[in-house]
Amino acid sequence: MLRLQTDPSFLDSHSTAQIVLILGAVAVGALVVATLAFRVRSRWLLAATLALGVVQLFGPFGFTSVALLATCTLFPVAFWRTRGIRGVPFVWGILLGALAIWEAISVMWSEKLGSAGYAVIFSVALLTVFLLALDVVRRDAGGGPMAVAAAAPFVIVSGLIVIAFRFIPHLEGQYLLSPVARLFSEPDVILISESEINIALDPIRSLGVFADVAQPPGSTGLLEGLFLNSELTNFQNVLSPDKAGGVFLNGNTASLFFGVAACVSVWALAATRGGGVAAVVASGDASAGAAGATSGTGASGAGVSGKAPTTQPVRVRDAAPAAGSVAADPARGWLVAVHAATAVVSVAALVATGSKTALVLLVGLPLLALFIAWAVRHPLPGTIVGIVGVLVAAAGATAVLIKRPDLLTSSTLGDRLGLWRMVAESFPERWFTGFGFGNWRFHIVEEWPFYFPGVAPQVWPPHNIFLQAWTNAGIVSLVLVLVLMVLPLVAALRRMGEARRCTKSVPARRGSANRSSAPLWTSPFAPIPIARGAVFVGLAWILVHGMADTTNYAGDNHTLPLAALLTALALTPTRKIAA
Repeated sequence: MLRLQTDPSFLDSHSTAQIVLILGAVAVGALVVATLAFRVRSRWLLAATLALGVVQLFGPFGFTSVALLATCTLFPVAFWRTRGIRGVPFVWGILLGALAIWEAISVMWSEKLGSAGYAVIFSVALLTVFLLALDVVRRDAGGGPMAVAAAAPFVIVSGLIVIAFRFIPHLEGQYLLSPVARLFSEPDVILISESEINIALDPIRSLGVFADVAQPPGSTGLLEGLFLNSELTNFQNVLSPDKAGGVFLNGNTASLFFGVAACVSVWALAATRGGGVAAVVASGDASAGAAGATSGTGASGAGVSGKAPTTQPVRVRDAAPAAGSVAADPARGWLVAVHAATAVVSVAALVATGSKTALVLLVGLPLLALFIAWAVRHPLPGTIVGIVGVLVAAAGATAVLIKRPDLLTSSTLGDRLGLWRMVAESFPERWFTGFGFGNWRFHIVEEWPFYFPGVAPQVWPPHNIFLQAWTNAGIVSLVLVLVLMVLPLVAALRRMGEARRCTKSVPARRGSANRSSAPLWTSPFAPIPIARGAVFVGLAWILVHGMADTTNYAGDNHTLPLAALLTALALTPTRKIAA
């Protein structure tokens, strides 16, 4: 039988003397790290946060890992080096700081002090990495790809572990029961029992019992009785026969990390091949000038060619190698290889997790990015095609649900709809404060029989980024999280537009009645559009995935530094990126 779910607590599991000693050691360590950080370049500090994001090192503070604490110690140096930022990045940083403050205030109506503290530390860590990434992007040409390359071995090893666990399930079971798992996996790993693993590895698992722990009574499966009781259960979905998580306890969360890691690697690969984003733009402008000179559309060429003026858009196809690119500097070849290998392993690990949502996003989001890149140059057809596509998708989904209404109740979507209905019906009476950190656990156990009759209670989060924000800290948290997620995504779309358009254009012919200039367009498969498209896909992945999963506005601890880097890239106009 599955064991009862408990909630490991730092304060409850240590004596007063131990708490004082541990907190004292943390304070001294933080002071030392913060002091030494001022002597280290931002690119290497960023690399350290990216590497720590993979390793984490969980300890006595539960989900507040060593990685989060170490990242927060870098806040003073990150703040000092970016104290002069203005514009949208400044606004985004202020909003994130406001969220951290509000989460601290929400302690007044929260049950779990540690959960609220974790949320505050998470927000501060995200702000720290964002500021470091912003400093690197704006001042250190090549620093971003170098930082990603330094952390790449950790991502590759983590991905290979997922692949190995998918093909050798017994190996994953041995890991979950080992002391090593307590360092690299979430604190709930201590709740996994050997009996659970033995049941999951038994051939009877092919009946699909573990594929959906909330199946209603009457479903087939000899182990159904395990979940038809009134006791809390602690089932981790990596125990499912069609899932693997590596160091993650949730295969879907693992797929999110590797999906975002692949996007960051593609960005770094494109930036490295182009000698940095700014260098790619410069090379495109140089080619634009050459195109204007050779086409006879410039002022000096107009009188020579005698041809009719043209204001048709011109595409830059074959820009000369930019200074510092791979063609001009073979030493960068190893960086290209590292980023390419990281992207490939990340995608392979994503597939190995068994997440179906990840497979859809792996195909759909890059196609969406390509469509947006095309629509930038063809706005009217792009708008028409986009509207038609949305209508067709909506009609198709409606037709499927009419034909198969049972899909809303017999799948995991039905479970999520039940959770969302539970949250929605709780909104009117506590719309401002939400439940407070830790209180949702009590509410879901109390209301569970009314929404999932006959099924063992599960302490599930709301499985939605915005609903989670509201349940934790109320309406203020919800609004702030909404803005924090939408702002970088909109900025990423603008960067994609900048990537397609060169900063120069072909001037109209002298004496022509048409005084407008023709824009120059880069190929959507050139380094700069690919880099900007990867940023958009990464941010969109976090948002779309979180709409039906347990992650928050930056994913989780592992994806936090990747999300911060993508946000810094999205909020930085191309012209301000270090050349």
